[in-house]
Amino acid sequence: MNQKNTIKSMIPKRMYEFVPNAVRDKWANSIVEEVKKHNPALYSAIGTWSAVPDEAREDLIDEILYAAEKIQVDIPSE
Repeated sequence: MNQKNTIKSMIPKRMYEFVPNAVRDKWANSIVEEVKKHNPALYSAIGTWSAVPDEAREDLIDEILYAAEKIQVDIPSE
């Protein structure tokens, strides 16, 4: 699996509600980079998967949520 696309697809849709369309891709890419930095073993493992294993799904979501809290992306106020 492609790590970047897999992580982006696992970002809970409700989180996108708070990010303007203009910066969503930048925001999602920042989450991918934070997951890669914080948990390189998980990031590497994603590349070997053909599908997200059930036993890894919760860990991946936890990493995404952690990354979302850590990143700071300039989100313009509307």
